[in-house]
This record gives sequence, structure tokens and C-alpha cells, in this order.
Amino acid sequence: MFFSTDNGEPLALMNDGIIQHVRVGAGAGLGVKELSREDSETVGMLGSGGMARTFLQAFNCVRNIRKVKVYSPTKANREAYAEEMRLRMNLEVIPVDEPYKAYEDVDIVSSCTDTMAPTIVGDWLQPGQHVTIVNAFEIAQDGLDACDVKIRQGIQGLKILEDIYDGVEGSDGITVKASRGHSPVAFIAGTEEERKRLPERNSSRDIVNVFPSYGDLISGKVPGRTSDEQITFYQNSGMQGLQFSAVGGHVVRLCQERGLGRSLPREWFLQDIRD
Repeated sequence: MFFSTDNGEPLALMNDGIIQHVRVGAGAGLGVKELSREDSETVGMLGSGGMARTFLQAFNCVRNIRKVKVYSPTKANREAYAEEMRLRMNLEVIPVDEPYKAYEDVDIVSSCTDTMAPTIVGDWLQPGQHVTIVNAFEIAQDGLDACDVKIRQGIQGLKILEDIYDGVEGSDGITVKASRGHSPVAFIAGTEEERKRLPERNSSRDIVNVFPSYGDLISGKVPGRTSDEQITFYQNSGMQGLQFSAVGGHVVRLCQERGLGRSLPREWFLQDIRD
């Protein structure tokens, strides 16, 4: 739902599925632009879903990408991704059958998964690589330790969740807890026995907000990559509201220019009242 910042009037209603993928991919592209080596042209992609598609498109906007290796645990998915992106982007895209193979001899390592277990492993990273992810569950502590430069996009999570993280137990023994899933705003409920089935919370998630921010980087407050041998990391999360408004506002303008969509009477959503 988009509203005018001038007077609060509603501007548009639209699905956010594609916008969701594009705005996250664009953030990862900013990280690649600022932190990867300028001669980067190969990508190791972990994951084969919607984010993996827009991440690669964003990388290609800022670097001359020529070759991609993609890993997904589902053979059919990685092969479908390889075929689609090969045709769409005119790139060499190779499906690989083990995750470590996606790391070998590539310039950019990108993880776009919904896992609750780490996919970025420090021992697999190579000097000079740039690393980016979708969510903090994807990077293990040894992965963070291997990176020489760490930059976060924005603040991840909500302060209110920190206050109730330990959960509230009801009379029936059911406890509700926050931040125990793929999303920092995910809630789970269940008995103690049921909660044991969940993977342990990835401790690296607790420290990603302490890195210098994208704003610190582009303002010159902190340095970015200073040598071709450094491993750089971009924590691509936070700033969701700003991303949605920026991308969504652009889409609204394009739709208006091209006469797309269906018009609804604005008066349906307005009223003139005295406070």
C-alpha cells in the first residue's frame, strides 16, 4: 500500500512478490559495487529461488559477470536455474552437486537460501572473494572470522523482539517465542519438547548489527576493500521500509507513465472530517 508523503492520500495497491525479490537483490548489488574487486566476473550462487535470480541480475548491473556456478540441494532446481539464467542473461551457468564447489575459483560468493543452518563456511572462502547473504542464519562464526571487511546494510530485527525473546509461557505449557525462524520477526509456539525439534539459534545473528553500516562506508567514515586479497562481507538486511518505498515508488511512477493498472476512485478511500 503506497501513500503520498505530501498529503497522505493513497496512491496504489499492488502485490509485493516481485518487488520483494528486486529490493533485496538491489541491496546485494550495492554491496558488490562497493566491496567486491572491480574485476570480479564469476559468481558462486548458493540457492536457486527468486532471490538468487535478482541477486545475480543486480551483480551484473555493477560488474561484468561472465560465469556462475549454482548449488541447490534439489538437482532439478539448480538445473532449472542454470538454464533460465543462461538464456535470460547470456551467461555461462553451471550447476554443481556439492556446496563447496560453488566457492571454488569465484570472485563473489552469494547465499540466497531459507536455511536455518549456516551455508557460508570460513574454510571454503578464498582470498579476494566478496560474500553476501539474505539472512544472518546463512553465515557461521568461522565465516565471519574469515572476512577482513564487514559492512551491514542497516539494522536487523526489532527492539521489541529483544525484550520478549525468552518468551511467555501459558497455563497449558505452551510458550511463544520471537526470532526463532528464518525471519527476525518470526514467532513460534509449542511445548518444550516440541521446541527441541528446532535447530539451535545461530549465534552469528546476534552480532551482525555491530558492523559499520553502508552509510558509514559511502560517507568515508570507514574504509571498504583496501587490497585485492581481502575477503569482504556485506550483511544484506535492514532498511526494508526504505527499500520498499524506494522501489515501490519507482514502480508506481512507471505504471502511471505507461497507463498500467486499474484506476479506483480516490474518494472511496478519503473522508473530510473535523478533528
